[in-house]
Amino acid sequence: MARTWILAFLLLSSSAGADDYIEPRADETSHTDMERRQTEMSVAVQGPIYPAKAFDPPCQERLYCNCFKLCADLPPGKKFVSIASEGVEPPEYARFVDVDEGKPVEIHKVGDHQRVCRRLKVWRPLMWVEFKVTLAWK
Repeated sequence: MARTWILAFLLLSSSAGADDYIEPRADETSHTDMERRQTEMSVAVQGPIYPAKAFDPPCQERLYCNCFKLCADLPPGKKFVSIASEGVEPPEYARFVDVDEGKPVEIHKVGDHQRVCRRLKVWRPLMWVEFKVTLAWK
């Protein structure tokens, strides 16, 4: 019983930040089209256990909102240019989240390539939502 209360306290007392977004690697897929110079990434994630108290709650409210990072590795030596397309299905209770204003993705240098991540969040309880992003690179 004490362990449950400690876990609940840790979940509810966390501060906002990059750690609020987790990578759901199990369902994540990506595909690179070398001719079109694009990498498509997609994932299906499940919403939180409880209904949100407000529309589009912050990620710190982990009981009411699940926040994820969808990531893909670009081919070696290639650089991210832009998001060619993106979509959420169904869109009513989920959205993409920019890292900062005017900065839609996180870019990490991993050896000889870039790892590009797009943040997303879901606040519809127990619903599965599919996110797709196509990255353009050169």
